[in-house]
Amino acid sequence: MFAEGELLWHSNEPGSIVFNPGIALMGVKGMVGTSTGFATTASWYEKQKDSFKRELDEMTVNFIFKEGYGAPGLNKDHDDIFSWNQAFDPIELPLVITSPGGIKGLHYSPYAVEETKFFKEIDNELFAEENIYHHKYQQNNDICIFDNSITLHNRIGPVDERVAYRTPCDYCHLIPEGYNYYSQEPYKTQFIETRKDIQNTLNLQSRVEDNMVYEKFIKPVIPEREWKNNDLVRK
Repeated sequence: MFAEGELLWHSNEPGSIVFNPGIALMGVKGMVGTSTGFATTASWYEKQKDSFKRELDEMTVNFIFKEGYGAPGLNKDHDDIFSWNQAFDPIELPLVITSPGGIKGLHYSPYAVEETKFFKEIDNELFAEENIYHHKYQQNNDICIFDNSITLHNRIGPVDERVAYRTPCDYCHLIPEGYNYYSQEPYKTQFIETRKDIQNTLNLQSRVEDNMVYEKFIKPVIPEREWKNNDLVRK
């Protein structure tokens, strides 16, 4: 699905108002000696002054599809196929969102946003080692499940022989039905409407069973907590 070689920092499904907040990656072969890096935007966000946080909360980003998916020129056939299937129209979306875990952070992908002085400064600060964890694979059949909402990831080689299965995932069984990435309008409403359209198109079942699973099996084993203003906080 992706070009050979390393992949630069990115998040999956950029430029989509509704996207999968989780990714599961299962190694098959050639994994040992490679790594997946994770950049946590939440820790960077929390370090900022309150006044700057408020500015960030109001900012929007112009997402623009660019060929290469963070690995330009490695495989033209791949780039062409990816462009045909994954290209999106330019769209403006909030920079700061709330993850399914109730944590605020940045949602963007460097290769899919307008290049500005602001983002160059953000990238320089964000991709510092203090904000990064490198998962180095010790065996081929490792399974790595990670956040795709406010965490960026990359792929470091040598990866010529690396094969892995990747699937996006949702947390609908774990979070309240009214969860929304966005606090700004019109994006908050657009998220709700788009999600409903997807559910209707795919003929997804109601949330009655999901809520039963949450109340019976999940809620009893997690710390007592509640949602306030779309943020998950401990009581």
